[in-house]
Amino acid sequence: MVGTSLTPNIAREMGLKETQGFLITGITPGGPADKYGLLAAQLAQTDTGTRTITEGDIILKIDIKEVKEVDVVLSYFESNTSGRYSSFDN
Repeated sequence: MVGTSLTPNIAREMGLKETQGFLITGITPGGPADKYGLLAAQLAQTDTGTRTITEGDIILKIDIKEVKEVDVVLSYFESNTSGRYSSFDN
């Protein structure tokens, strides 16, 4: 899984009020995020040629810990190799 921190610019582009969290931009087929059913954001182009980010899950919390940085999510998935995952707010 790859992604980026949700920034105010990305949030505005997606029409979101939330400006923190982890935006998923890519998922490895068969990997933990795929098994959990998470979706990656898509880059789309409007009729006027403007690029926009659509869809995609944004992880706000893992268990009760707020996600403010990419490292929180990546370290969680790297350290949890049991295949059992906690609750996600997305």
